[in-house]
Amino acid sequence: MNPGKIWKRMRSLMVLMPAVALVAPAFAAEDPRLADFQQPGSVIVFPKFISGPVTIPGEATTAASELEIGVVCPRNTICSEHQQLKIRFHWVCPGTQDFASKFVCRESDFDVTATVWEKIVLTPGANITGVTNKTVPFPPCERGYLIGWVIRATDDVPIKFDGLIGDAVLRESGAALASYSAIPIQAANTEAATLTPITTANGALVFDGVDNHYQAVTGRIFGDVRYTNVTTGPTFSTGFITLLTLDVVSNRPNNPVFVPLNFYGGNPSAIGNENVVSTFTEFICWTEQRIDVVNANLTTALMGRKGAFESGPAEKFAFGGVNDITGPVTLIGLVETIEGPAPNAAMREYITNTFNDSVPRPTCFIPGNSSRTPFGCAAGGP
Repeated sequence: MNPGKIWKRMRSLMVLMPAVALVAPAFAAEDPRLADFQQPGSVIVFPKFISGPVTIPGEATTAASELEIGVVCPRNTICSEHQQLKIRFHWVCPGTQDFASKFVCRESDFDVTATVWEKIVLTPGANITGVTNKTVPFPPCERGYLIGWVIRATDDVPIKFDGLIGDAVLRESGAALASYSAIPIQAANTEAATLTPITTANGALVFDGVDNHYQAVTGRIFGDVRYTNVTTGPTFSTGFITLLTLDVVSNRPNNPVFVPLNFYGGNPSAIGNENVVSTFTEFICWTEQRIDVVNANLTTALMGRKGAFESGPAEKFAFGGVNDITGPVTLIGLVETIEGPAPNAAMREYITNTFNDSVPRPTCFIPGNSSRTPFGCAAGGP
């Protein structure tokens, strides 16, 4: 090629390079306050448990839930052999939506001691020989979520130990088995040494991405869903959505969380591919709902076999004089499908985690033994 033409092309590329440099960071931008659900954490959340035993036909009685927590050595840390760790857990229950119960989300806490590289198996509401390896108090409800965080053994102060991982095995029946990945949340100060104390708000855990707190989570979710079919065989299916918030005042009244939802038609469907059914749901602390109960249109007859959905920002609204925060709150979800040869027959089951919009929603989780008042906590920390 002519040397003049080569130099001309090189000059053109050099002119473009600053523009490329300016554009590239926009694609790579990520809010540093957000938790990474693929990395071990100092906090771990199991969005759903089922309490009690279940009988597998022709086999034996086992647990309806196996919540499995692994402890790994944190990054840039040297762990001693059989190093001990203390973890505080809370069973969190849905609030009953009536004035008699005052919208209280019941919870029960307990501690578990583990070692690095140990595998913990909790079986809520059932102690099964050969399955359970840590006997703990039963949950105060049939279904809900579990949250745990690492604490210092000497005084129970939360500490940084980004080493918690986990998964759950659930059995809706003796024939239906499914699993999902637990959600780890890291300590916010990535430069701090392992075992550094986490600052609380009078006992409340602060999730806002600020140093010496925990990383933040988001307030919107997206996912795939299988629409409910209870009319046309030979295979019938039922879709469920599980929702929870970390904006919880345990063992005290909570305002309800309202969640706008858009469900989109699959292909083929009567509504048309990508066309939307807009609806909403509301819950207190935790819920599991059939999608065709959320909205009767969310069946295969209208929406097709499978589709996508998105939530709007979750928000708490004042209700009944409840002493709790209002405004945007955190939202975590699971999508679940059961299948069988008859309507509502749980012969097979599968669960998928949801995605989020990467927009941090600062919050506090207020344990039942915390002295932190709710106001101001979920609005951005203490």
